[in-house]
Amino acid sequence: MNVAALLAFLTIALEALPISSSGHLALLAPLIGSAGTSLDMLLHVPFLLSLAIAFYDAWWPLARRALLLARRAHWYAPSATRFASLCLRLVMFIFCIDSLTFIGYLLLRAYPALLASWSLSLGFAITGCALLALVWLRNNDSVYTSLNFRGSLILGITQAASLLPGVSRFGTTFAVARLLRISPRRAIELSFLMQVPLIIGGACLAAAKREEGGGAWMSLMPGVLLGTLIATVLLMLMRMLAEKRKVWLFGVYASVPFILSLMQ
Repeated sequence: MNVAALLAFLTIALEALPISSSGHLALLAPLIGSAGTSLDMLLHVPFLLSLAIAFYDAWWPLARRALLLARRAHWYAPSATRFASLCLRLVMFIFCIDSLTFIGYLLLRAYPALLASWSLSLGFAITGCALLALVWLRNNDSVYTSLNFRGSLILGITQAASLLPGVSRFGTTFAVARLLRISPRRAIELSFLMQVPLIIGGACLAAAKREEGGGAWMSLMPGVLLGTLIATVLLMLMRMLAEKRKVWLFGVYASVPFILSLMQ
């Protein structure tokens, strides 16, 4: 596997873990180089396939019900109205969360000095603390398991903060969702669901800027295919760990990149 394919593999596979894939790639940059912002965004697209496979049981029942309602034209039935209201509410929450994330992205673009002064080790420290906090949140889903507007604002701010190097988007949003008393299963589903519009939007922007030839992309294919496969397996593993309330273990691991970043 060439270096470009290795970068593609790491970009896709590490996205499934709550350890900050961008932070790890920054640590490895002196050894294997960097994929660049545009290519990094495009390489997240295959990760959508991993999400679709690993979370099949979460999205397929909703899609199947929508198809059945469309086929039978029962859109004005009470059950269809409730279903449409549920979907609309979910879309509004995701829109609110990702809008705040986009605002955070614009702020970082407007003030690049913030990124330049940001410490990678501080990002890993935040990730580790957020994950270790899950030890005290293991039984924190006994009151309610739904998302409200206040929760969506908090998650949006959290996801915006995860744009900083070393801060894991998955790790921090999952921890905050658990803090909001959302069940582990729903928390991990929500954490990845609200990432989907960002991946699609980022890929569209990146595709408009890049004009790579077919040969360049073919050199990445071994890493893309293997990364997508491994990411799917890792996502299934993370769902299992979330339901067993074991995601906090990655907080212990976060000490490793934290120490390595201090040594750079």
